[in-house]
Amino acid sequence: KLKEFSIKFNSGSRDLREGAYNCSGFVVDSEQKFLHLMNLRQHGQPDCHDLLDSRIKSNDIVFLALKYATGKKHASRGTRKTCPQFAAFCNDYGYAGSLVRSYCSVTCRC
Repeated sequence: KLKEFSIKFNSGSRDLREGAYNCSGFVVDSEQKFLHLMNLRQHGQPDCHDLLDSRIKSNDIVFLALKYATGKKHASRGTRKTCPQFAAFCNDYGYAGSLVRSYCSVTCRC
């Protein structure tokens, strides 16, 4: 069922455009597509703040991606202290570190 959903979700179907799906994550069928999608979602911020700790619903997608990229499967959301759970990756020069620095700038000391 998840594979069917992935195909429908990623095909740009009319259901997606009309809001038929209510999900807080992206479903892709390969790691390469996941990395490509996350690179598209990264964006620079003119100021320094922990974007992940804001109350924007779309940040759930980023939170799930950070859990996946860092391997921190037990990280939790629900408080305004989400970013410190990923602080160990601030100095990581791999993909996980790049994501953490992008979305947890204050925690990573800007």
